[in-house]
Amino acid sequence: MVYKASTIKVVQFSFFMLIMLFIFQNKDSYPWTLYYLIPCALVILATVFMNFIFLKWYFNVSNTYFRITYIQ
Repeated sequence: MVYKASTIKVVQFSFFMLIMLFIFQNKDSYPWTLYYLIPCALVILATVFMNFIFLKWYFNVSNTYFRITYIQ
């Protein structure tokens, strides 16, 4: 699959804004309401790690496109 670099940036920024919105909405609540972010981050990192190691995904970054190439 081939994605434009601008698409990747928009997706990353939208996830970042969702996390910031949740944090600001819960600023008067208890701090352990934010603890769900830790397992979410661990699951994302583990998924990327497993895909890179066991499925042999190679991330080729150029100026215009972000390519994910699956090699069998």
